[in-house]
Amino acid sequence: MNINYEKNQIIVYGKGLKYDAFIKKLSSLSGEQIYSFFNSRGIALPRMMNVLALTSVCNNKIKFLNSNSLTKDYFTRLQHYKNFTETQLENLFIATNGTSEDFEQYRYNLCKLIIDNFQELDINDGEIMYLKNLKKTKIKSFEEYVGYISACSLEQPGTFDGASIEGLKKDLMFTATNQEILLIGDKYGITIPERLSKEEYLDFIKTYLNMLGRLNAGVEEQIDNMTLQALSIYCKQSGIPMQPAMSKDDLVTYLLYYLDQCEIPYSSVESITYDPTVYGPLDFTVDLSVIPLFGDGVAKKIIHYEGEEADSEEFERQLDLINNPVEIQEEPIGITDEDLEEEPEPEPVTDAEKQIDRPLRFGETKASFDEEKRAKAEALEIEEAKKREAEEAEKIMKELEAKRLEEERIKKEQSIPLATKLGVDVKKSEPNDQYGSNKIKNLGKSNTAKIAWSTVGALLLCAVGVLVWAMFFR
Repeated sequence: MNINYEKNQIIVYGKGLKYDAFIKKLSSLSGEQIYSFFNSRGIALPRMMNVLALTSVCNNKIKFLNSNSLTKDYFTRLQHYKNFTETQLENLFIATNGTSEDFEQYRYNLCKLIIDNFQELDINDGEIMYLKNLKKTKIKSFEEYVGYISACSLEQPGTFDGASIEGLKKDLMFTATNQEILLIGDKYGITIPERLSKEEYLDFIKTYLNMLGRLNAGVEEQIDNMTLQALSIYCKQSGIPMQPAMSKDDLVTYLLYYLDQCEIPYSSVESITYDPTVYGPLDFTVDLSVIPLFGDGVAKKIIHYEGEEADSEEFERQLDLINNPVEIQEEPIGITDEDLEEEPEPEPVTDAEKQIDRPLRFGETKASFDEEKRAKAEALEIEEAKKREAEEAEKIMKELEAKRLEEERIKKEQSIPLATKLGVDVKKSEPNDQYGSNKIKNLGKSNTAKIAWSTVGALLLCAVGVLVWAMFFR
């Protein structure tokens, strides 16, 4: 394989491929395809190569920034742009509203670096033909693409996150936010707590004292028995640069503390061939005086660099659009009732789902990444199943409780005497002429009763008369 820049050709197996066309084809592949290609080889991409590609597109974005583009704090940190790490350059691309054209240019510049350094990366003719014939898949987003590129990249000696390790602490203090320091640590598998527990604090103090040769059994016993507050005071008095509630300085110190204990694998590529006018960081100054004290004022030029006159016409055009936006007359649109219906709110994303969708970490293989995603997906399914079971159990318990209360109500009703149900006061007794001895007494006082008694008397007299006659006249 060879490259003939004059003829715009890549010579593969003795035949020429168009140089620009091949790079464009390579840049159309997804981040996952690039990752899979380099992850299967013995030589990884140097992280500095990605830093150079990011720098090449950020340079142009910086030229056209105005006083309202970023916060004053961001512009202050931007003055140390030359020392930005890979993570910070990714964030800068997003903060400056990188367009689809910027994203395409970044991919093209990265792939051009890869091909221009084919000898250092040991890319052979067969691999070039494989990439040429590879069917491209969809590129989803800048964040996903750059995550894959970062995952298949390794450091070069003397670098960390694509930046020089010399003076790293000072550079991070000037250029990074607390969140960026945490992100850099996470990329390298270093979890940096924003507040240290007593155990983490003691571990750091002992390591630091041991490095200074000041740790012995007596000191160890003394600090082991201290509270967290007492340890904080002890560190201040002893000049140990760490506090439990960590400031930016503490976060950087903690990152470097763990970095010293890590074995970072390095890329075998020792040097990179590139055009410094394209890939080198832009040399510029920031005029912080034009930033308004309160709110957004009139947008003004804030970035100054050599040769800015060539871009002045385009910059003024963009500035005029910002300060004097053109009102767009919208045509009336027919709106139906369906258009006015509110869409249902999306389901809240659980912590487990958030963890599933993360970028590849430094040194992580695609297989282990996929396995972790599978395991977390299964854990999420189990969690949802447990939630459904708990809801079903709660529903059954409510039904049983309702049934129990109904049974108690019925049982209570059955135990109430009939008199109580009818509203009769059983304690209050009154005579009733229709029943018992009272009825007999009443019957004796009526006219019917008197006739009846007379008839009975007459019959008795007749019976006596018959008996007398029978006895004396027979």
